[in-house]
Formats: sequence, C-alpha cells, structure tokens
Amino acid sequence: MENEELKTENGKLKKYKLGELCNQDEIGIYGIPATAEEFSEEKIRYLRITDISDDGILLDDDKKSVSDDNIEKYILQEGDIVFARTGNSTGRAYLYDKKDGILAFAGFLIKYGLDKNKVNPKFLRYYTIGNTYKQWVKNLSVGSTRGNISAKTFAECPISLPDRKQQDFTVDVLSSLDDKIALIRRMNVKLEQMAKRLYDHWFVQFDFPNADGTPYKASGGKMVWNETLKRMIPEGWEVKKIDEFCRIFTGKKDVNQSLNSGKYKFYSCAPGYKFSDEKIFEGKAILISGNGSYTGRTIFVNEAFDLYQRTYAVVLKDNLTNWLEYIFFTVQRFLAPKVGGGTHGSAIPYIVYDDIAKESFAFSEELVAEFGKIVIPILSEIVAKEKETQKLTALRDRLLPLLMNGQVEVR
Repeated sequence: MENEELKTENGKLKKYKLGELCNQDEIGIYGIPATAEEFSEEKIRYLRITDISDDGILLDDDKKSVSDDNIEKYILQEGDIVFARTGNSTGRAYLYDKKDGILAFAGFLIKYGLDKNKVNPKFLRYYTIGNTYKQWVKNLSVGSTRGNISAKTFAECPISLPDRKQQDFTVDVLSSLDDKIALIRRMNVKLEQMAKRLYDHWFVQFDFPNADGTPYKASGGKMVWNETLKRMIPEGWEVKKIDEFCRIFTGKKDVNQSLNSGKYKFYSCAPGYKFSDEKIFEGKAILISGNGSYTGRTIFVNEAFDLYQRTYAVVLKDNLTNWLEYIFFTVQRFLAPKVGGGTHGSAIPYIVYDDIAKESFAFSEELVAEFGKIVIPILSEIVAKEKETQKLTALRDRLLPLLMNGQVEVR
C-alpha cells in the first residue's frame, strides 16, 4: 500500500494499515485456548479480555494464572499489542509493559508485534483509546449485538501517523499524565489494602482490641458457635442481614443507553464507567455487578450516578449513618466470593436481590463505630484521589486528538 498523506492544520499525517507497522512474522496471532486457573505467583499470569480496561490499563482485581505445554509461544514481549476480538469488549487493546510481569494472552485476544523502527509502540497504544479508532471498531459492529473482528480485519485497521518526532513528543506528554494517574491508583490500592487488613483483623480473626488493648480472640476472649454463619463469633455479638440496614435497587437503563459524555457517571457491570444525563442516586453507595463476567464485582462510590439495569446499589436506610463502609468490606470479604460465578443462569451468570439482601454477618455496634472512625477517612481519601485521576484522565483525553493529529506540535 502506498502511504497516503493527510493534511492537518499544522503538518502532515501518513496513513498506514496496522499490519504494515508490525514485524512480518507477528501479524495477527491468536492467544492460547486454555482454562484460567487460580492465580499463583509460581505460575504465569493469564491475560484475558476482562483484565483490560477501556483505556488499555491492566486490571488487577481478578488475576488468574494459566498452564500449558506450549505456553512459551503465547508469552508477551515488549512491543506486543493485543486486541479483544469478540464480545462487548471487542476492540479493547493492551500494549505490553514489562512492569506488568510475565503474561500469556488468552484465545479471545489477538497479538501484533509492532516494529519499533516503524512506530513508537506507545503512540499506537494512545491511538487505540482515541475516537478515530473507537469509531472504526463501532462501524464494524453495526447490526451485531456481539462484535467480532478477525485477525485479518485488525491488520487492515487504518492508522494515521505523524512523523517520529511528533510521535515521541505525544508519548512523552501523555505518558507523564498516565504516570501520575498510575501513581494515584497505586496509592489508592495501598489505602484500601490497609483498610481490608484492619477489617480482617477485627471481623474475621476477631482480634480487635479489648478494653485493656489486648487482641480479643488471641488473649482468650470467649467465642461461640453461630449456626447461621457456620463459624465462631465473639460472645454477645448479633447476626444481622444487609436489608436490615440498607435498601437495595438497580438501574433502569440498558448499557446501550449510556453516553460517551454527560453530567453523571453511568456504572454497568464492567470496570470503569460511561455517562448519563440523569442520576438515580447521590451519595455513598456500594455498587455490585449483577451479571456477566464481572458478577459480584464491588466498588464504593460517593457521588451522583446512574446505573445499568443489572447493577445493584446498596445504600443505608435514611435513619442510619456511618455503617456503610463496614458493610462494604463485609460484602467484599464474604459475599463477593460467593456470588462471583453467579447464583443463577448458565450462559450468562447473574445474581438476584435476595443474594445481597439476605446476606448475614456478625455485628457489634460498638466495634463497627470504632472501625468507622478509622476507615471512613480512608475511603474518603480514596474517593478524593479517584476524582483527581478523573480530572487527569479528562485532560489526557482532551490533549490526545490534538497531539495525535499534530495540532499541538513539538518545537
């Protein structure tokens, strides 16, 4: 193909096909058709469609491993980019970064080995989160409820490139923003891990501090068997259900009714969010994915939002305060693992209202109040930092088309 020059306001772009930017023996390689296994540091991590966010970030909330006699053929190297080829996530892309560790890519992903002499690989990664690429994917999915793009079709994907100097400049600017976003996200992970450890120490191991400061269970605090929970709990504790404290509801919209921009966030069952012009609730809420691959996925929000019709919101009843954070960690620790594979359905797993509402847990009002004094500020800090990442992401996305098209040039 003879490269076509595209005029821009401040310079020129050249038009390529994705396959032309790859090493010739690494164009369109399908991933390993293997079953995901429980994650282990001793095994190779499995990269699946569900491990990739809409903006190409590797997600760590549901890591899996994989084993196979031919696994070496499917291990990613620097310069490799993979694309989701089927399902609602068709077109989603991830550029391998060695900082993410050793990864073997799954069968619903297709790999292309980029030639670093032809393109800055990170520039192509940014191309795949831009509107031009997303529109190309969308056009191919018109008339189909389940997208499907072959390796040959991906190889034909049109890519418009500025000169290498502009590519490198674009990557430097956008990467600096992404580095800040990644740093904040790592800080948030550490904050949440701190809160989870405290929850486990107090409400799973029951080594909360006694009146004299010693750990309750370890120092001989009396434990009694609870038939509902099928485990020992401290003497005098109650057993409660989520619907005693909370009201639970779902959204009213299909995912296709979400917007690419809008006043309020629209949460579906998948990671991330889109937007809506309406809100269903404003304030603190626990959101639980109700169907599909992410069934049971749980996040904590404190804002105005709208919801997909199969995503559940759990909010405190009007006369209650300061207990939702405790219920959030309870859901993460006990409920999410139970419903992660769904409680109903086969082809598409899903959960129902009572799976959440009737979940039972051990409860001590005094200790939950003390837990809240520590954890509420932590979750508030996480929410604040997440809003900071959203501002940085919005800035990146505003700059992206200007830099990609050479409208903001390196001097």
